[in-house]
Amino acid sequence: MEDTTNQAIDEQTQGFLDAEEMARKLADKLSKLDEATSRHESAANSLSENAEATRDLVVSVRDLGVKAAEALEVVASVGGPGVIEHIRSLESDLGSRLDLLKGRVHLAIGLAGIAAALALAAMIMVLPK
Repeated sequence: MEDTTNQAIDEQTQGFLDAEEMARKLADKLSKLDEATSRHESAANSLSENAEATRDLVVSVRDLGVKAAEALEVVASVGGPGVIEHIRSLESDLGSRLDLLKGRVHLAIGLAGIAAALALAAMIMVLPK
C-alpha cells in the first residue's frame, strides 16, 4: 500500500511539475506575443504616419501641377512663340543699334583727334616767331 501511496504522490508531483512547465511555456509565449504585438503596433503607426506624409506630398505635387498648368495657359494665351519672337527681334534691333553707336563713338573720337590737331596747328600759327 505504501508503494501505491508513493506512486500517487509521484503522479501528483509530476502533474504539478507538468502544469508548472506548461505555465512557464504559456507565460513565455504570452511575453513573445506581447512583444510581437508591440512591434506590429509600432509598424502600423509608422505606416500610418508614412501614409499621411505621402498624402500630403500628393496634395502638394497636385497643387504644383495645377499652378504649372495655369502658368502654361498664361504663356499660351499671351502667345508664347510670339513672345520669344519679339525677344529675338529686340535682340537683333539692340545689336544693330549697338553697332551704330559704336560707329558714332569711333567718329566722335576721330573728330576729337582732328579738332585737337587743328587747335594745335592754330596755336602754332598764332604764336610769335
